[in-house]
Amino acid sequence: MKLISRVALLLLVVTLCACAVAKRTKSVSSAFLSGIDVSKKLENMPFSHSWVWTDVSRDQYHAVIIKPVRVDLLEADSWKDSRSPFLSSPEAYDEKAGEIASYFQEQLVEKIKTYPETRYSVTDVPGAGVLVVEIALTELEFSHPGINAGAIAAPIPGVSQALATITDPHAAFALRLSDSKTGTLIATVADRKFPPIRMIDLNKATVSSSVREICSNWSKELTSALNQGRLGKVESYGFIKLLPW
Repeated sequence: MKLISRVALLLLVVTLCACAVAKRTKSVSSAFLSGIDVSKKLENMPFSHSWVWTDVSRDQYHAVIIKPVRVDLLEADSWKDSRSPFLSSPEAYDEKAGEIASYFQEQLVEKIKTYPETRYSVTDVPGAGVLVVEIALTELEFSHPGINAGAIAAPIPGVSQALATITDPHAAFALRLSDSKTGTLIATVADRKFPPIRMIDLNKATVSSSVREICSNWSKELTSALNQGRLGKVESYGFIKLLPW
């Protein structure tokens, strides 16, 4: 019986590998960035795509509007990749997606307000010297608590980590930064992120903890990029973590 269970688990790993590779290697969506070449990126930025208009001076801006994060660009059947006993319908997925969008916006506002020597205040009023940040989630897969619990308990060396990687939750977003007065597009960003690498990841034992961590890390990176400007070096957050949460 133990042998059959182990074989079944190994077959599951093999079956899911193709999907896992596709998720990690495909290009980020250009749905929110029409006309933008999302294959281009600035090497000092930790995003799959980044572009900044070279003729703009950050010194002319002092405030930023953070618009609500959009979820309407998520594909209609996105919920199927997150399906589990804890998330079993499109309606449940949409509700969770809305929660994550609100959390992403809240985190970005908080990080900008608390950034050391921040260059920007957060406002709701457009005008001269005010930037607008518009973000859309383009991919969103929640954790699969049942599968990940099995991965942690798997008695086969390496299979626990393999299953955890294959069933990783993840998210992708696209961002437009523009002048609130003229509407001029100043910068674009797009990225896909998976949870940090851990030997044991307790965040995956819940439906949304991992994607919340991803959005929190993005908020740190975006805030740093906003304050440091086009030529500043922005570090990536959350690639490897020692703690299991």
